[in-house]
Amino acid sequence: MKKKGLGSAGVTLVLIFGVIFVAQPPINTISDSPDPVEVPGYTNITADISGATAAYVQIYYPDGTLEGNHSMSSSGYGTWFYNASYAYPAPLGVYNYTVEAQDAGGWSHSAVYNFTLQDTTPPSSSVNALTSYWYNTNATVTATASDNYAVDQVTLYYRYSSNNGTWGSWVSFATDTTSPWQWEFNFPQGDGHYRFMTRAQDAALNLEPSPSTYDRQAAYDHLPPSLSSITATPSTQTQGCQVNISCQSTDSGVGIDALYVEVTYPDCSTANFTMNYKHCTTFWRTECYTQVGTYDYTIYAVDKLGNGITSSVYHFTITSDGDTTPPVTTATLDPSSPDGPGGWYISPVEVTLSATDDDSGVDYTKYRIDNGSWLTYGSPFTVSSNGQHQVDFYSVDNAGNVEATQHVTFKINISSPVTTCTLNPSAPDGDNGWYLDGVNVTLSAADPDGIDYT
Repeated sequence: MKKKGLGSAGVTLVLIFGVIFVAQPPINTISDSPDPVEVPGYTNITADISGATAAYVQIYYPDGTLEGNHSMSSSGYGTWFYNASYAYPAPLGVYNYTVEAQDAGGWSHSAVYNFTLQDTTPPSSSVNALTSYWYNTNATVTATASDNYAVDQVTLYYRYSSNNGTWGSWVSFATDTTSPWQWEFNFPQGDGHYRFMTRAQDAALNLEPSPSTYDRQAAYDHLPPSLSSITATPSTQTQGCQVNISCQSTDSGVGIDALYVEVTYPDCSTANFTMNYKHCTTFWRTECYTQVGTYDYTIYAVDKLGNGITSSVYHFTITSDGDTTPPVTTATLDPSSPDGPGGWYISPVEVTLSATDDDSGVDYTKYRIDNGSWLTYGSPFTVSSNGQHQVDFYSVDNAGNVEATQHVTFKINISSPVTTCTLNPSAPDGDNGWYLDGVNVTLSAADPDGIDYT
């Protein structure tokens, strides 16, 4: 019996498939504007991208490091943009960038583009107001400077005039590289007038143009006023009457502030008087003086900056009516008595002269040694030569009365006597240095002031 089964017919399967190619979004055009970018400023990077769902721009600094990966904004119709703003301290130079776009199919990448960040604008600066016009020490000068990017340095310039009329050329004083911009100005050309300006340079080496005029002006005066024609009129006046002290004084700088006269009285007390201004350059002071004797006076002139000068010492004399008595002078020796035998000094002798006058006062004292020239006495003097000495002296008072000449005598012997020995026979008359008979010995002593004993 036969079994039924499947026939030998076959089954054929046909597989049908397709390959779908998904393209990344095409980046059609890229532009940036403005280029170059003047700081502070911005550039707009715009890309035309078809079908993108996102876009980014990667920007690189001039040294190649990444500045940032920035998401771009879509304005519709395939336009994407990013605004990049730059200011200090963003480095100047060429910035490279690329754009990346994304859609469902993946990412697309642009070629490398670039823009330039630059600074072509020079900085500006000016000198700030000074604390004074006149100086007699260094002046602190400050300046203000600004730039669209960054100020790198500021240079202070000055020009000089001795008369505030004719000015020299501009001279560079110093450059400050750190804010605040400041200089210690030492008035390098001395007394006179100075004008100031500054010029700044920025980090891009843009140099500020020379200004058309100066910013500030100052003057320097460290010299005191001058003094001349110092006179006391009359130079000898009667007790209780007036003496006028006058002088000439000028100042080529800031100007005279005041003149003073300091008077030292015969009793060594002092008084200070402000002098009066007469006209042009004349100053004067008139006072009555009652003490009899010699007065010393000095004049002090000071300008408005405190620069001062003091004159030499000058003199005038006040006398009393009817003074006919001469002064009295005494001499004192040191040692007060001879320190050697026979009334001799064996050391130098110091002589001190002291004069007194109860009326008009002592004007001067004269002395001479051993009939030598007359000298004006000022302080103790010493006599040290050997021999007998005489010192003559006298004094004159302020009324002209002359003391009779006086004298003091003393004798000095500082040197020791000299003794010599003579033999007779003068040499040995025997062998080997022996004398054959008696020898006569003679001693001779010498001294300019005499021998006491040997």
